[in-house]
Amino acid sequence: MNPYLGVLLLIGLLVVSWRFMRPRQRGEKSERPRRPERKVEGFHVWSPLYVRMGRGCIQDYGMQFGQGFRRKEGPLLPHDPHCRCETLPFSFTSSEVFAGALRRVSEPKSLEPGLPAEAVPKLMAALKRINAEPVPPDADAYIATIGADSLDAGTQSAALAFLRERHGFLTGTPPSPPASNNRTDPAEGASLAAPAVKNP
Repeated sequence: MNPYLGVLLLIGLLVVSWRFMRPRQRGEKSERPRRPERKVEGFHVWSPLYVRMGRGCIQDYGMQFGQGFRRKEGPLLPHDPHCRCETLPFSFTSSEVFAGALRRVSEPKSLEPGLPAEAVPKLMAALKRINAEPVPPDADAYIATIGADSLDAGTQSAALAFLRERHGFLTGTPPSPPASNNRTDPAEGASLAAPAVKNP
């Protein structure tokens, strides 16, 4: 065998071995397969917003449960004769959960005609906040606890009408009209508001 040919073969083997065994440099793509993203699966309690929505429905609205959660089982439904709650499944990847998918899974809607969709999330959050508090006998005091004045001007009128109806449902009384600045003499039925001043 030609000794030069043996040297060439040895050099070729060394080059091939070096290419496969050298450490990867920065910027080179790894051929390691990507791991599949972990799935987060469970159920949540959902209900539309409506005047006769019970306190149990409001309390459990948005509850998430399942094998991957601290709470394994959901509430016993229905809460009451007016209950419209249902349990709905969800499934997200870990990336979607990191982006806030679990916070957006329970987006409320309204069954009440005339109530704008943009007012529903704020109303639902406010109702959950005061759910355990006693209901004031006066509708205006109830509305004050809700903080309806923080709603957008375009949705405030419809939201106030909804809250007056809901106060009537909770207290068992007809919805009361908004308070007026004018006082009326009960004997004569005449308005005691300050008369307008006419310019001469």
